[in-house]
Parts: sequence; structure tokens; C-alpha cells
Amino acid sequence: MRNTFALAVTLIFAGFSSYAQISAPAASPSCTITQQIGLTNLSLEYSRPSARGRTIFGDLLPYGVEWRTGANSPTTLTFDKPVVIKGQELAAGSYVISSVPGKTEWTVTFSQNDQKVLSLKITPAAYPIHVETLSIQFEKITETSADLQILWEKTLISIPMVFKTDEQVMAQIESFAKNPEASLANAYYQAASYYLNTGRDLNKALEWVNKAIAVNDGFFWQHRTKALILAGLGKYKEAIASAQVSTEKSKAAGNADYPRLNDKSIAEWQAKK
Repeated sequence: MRNTFALAVTLIFAGFSSYAQISAPAASPSCTITQQIGLTNLSLEYSRPSARGRTIFGDLLPYGVEWRTGANSPTTLTFDKPVVIKGQELAAGSYVISSVPGKTEWTVTFSQNDQKVLSLKITPAAYPIHVETLSIQFEKITETSADLQILWEKTLISIPMVFKTDEQVMAQIESFAKNPEASLANAYYQAASYYLNTGRDLNKALEWVNKAIAVNDGFFWQHRTKALILAGLGKYKEAIASAQVSTEKSKAAGNADYPRLNDKSIAEWQAKK
């Protein structure tokens, strides 16, 4: 009987220990950032400790000692296409970021499968405001570049990254140009827009945008792009005519933005005719 009672008590306490769990907030909450830059998709995972009145660099984190560049789990950066960091290309994949803070110089390391892949020397910059919680972010984003920034306390570490967007887009354009019959009007338009936006052969861009427009008489944004290409070629009279078509089509579609853009461009081109 006593054994039965003892077993019952044990089971009761076991039940309490199974269910009496307390969820408490993490001191350094985890954070995941996803970002597209050019045609590259990136994901950054790290934990965010806060200063809480402590001196961080040179005290809590001694100079010359390796730091996981975050708290808890390793800080990990993943990208699905090759990235160039300070002149060295890193293949697509996941990399652990660690660092050794220094008063006048940091060492930032990218590792994969416990093997060091890239090690950088970075000069820290003073940041004008206090950053209470560690922040790692993508800044100064363009179609082909961005800075990976580490911000904490009043220290900024900025790591320049270059993306092979131009090479990737050109490979698509070259492939489509070899087999245009298989391409849709949108592919012609995208190729023309890319040539326009990156200062390439505008005569080729005009050829492609004309093919895009020929498929279904064109959308208002396609005629706007054609107008910009013509203006870039110095053909202002034709550019104005294309802009006017864009305005007519945009009004019919209920779009109020393109007429304003076209009116402004037309006024500029009228003065250059």
C-alpha cells in the first residue's frame, strides 16, 4: 500500500515537472533578416545583446579576443549567389561571422564548416549616437553593392560587399537574344530597361522596346521607357511623341503618376529640340 502511495506521489510530481515550465524572454533575442540585393537573396541570423549600462568594447568584450559577433548561437550569413567581399569572391552558401575587436583595427572572419574562408582587417568608425542593442544590417544598398554593418555602443564596422548582378543579368539577356522567338514581350522590355538604366547600347535598347511594344501595342510604362531611350539618343521630337502616347494610355488605365512624369520630361525635351 505504501509503495502504491509513493508511486502516486512520484507520478504527481512528475506531472508537475512536465507541465510547470516557465517561458521567459531571452536576454539577447534572436533576429533573422532577409534581404534581396540585385538578384542575390541573403539571410542573416544573429542574437542581439544590449549594453545595459556596460562599456562594451575594451571591457565586456576585451580587445584582441575573438567574439562571435552576437550572443548565443553563431552569427550566420547565407547568400544564394556568389558575393565579392573586399575583392575576394565567396561562393553561394552559409558562413559564420566572427570578429576580433580592436581599438584601431578589427579582424572579421567568414568561416564555413569550421574552416576560415576569408579574414578582413577593418578600421572601426565612431558612431555619433549610442546604439543600445547590437545591430547588424545591410546599408547603402544599390543594384550591385551594399555594406554589411555591425553597430553597437558608438562603434561602426562597415564591410563592403559587391554582387555580380550585372554579369547575371547580361547572361540572361545574351541567352534571350540568341533565341528571341522563345521570349515574351516582358523579356524584351526588361532587357531594354536594363540597357537604359545601366548606360548601355541605346540603339539595341530601342530595338528591344519596339519589339515589346509590337506584341500588344505596348503598355504605358513601355512607351515611357521608349521615350527615355529616344531622349538618351537625342531624338527629342520622337521622345515627346512616345511620352504623349504613354500619357494617353496611362490615363485610360487610371494611372495618375505617369502623366506627371511625362509632362515634366516633355517640358525638358521641348527646350532641347
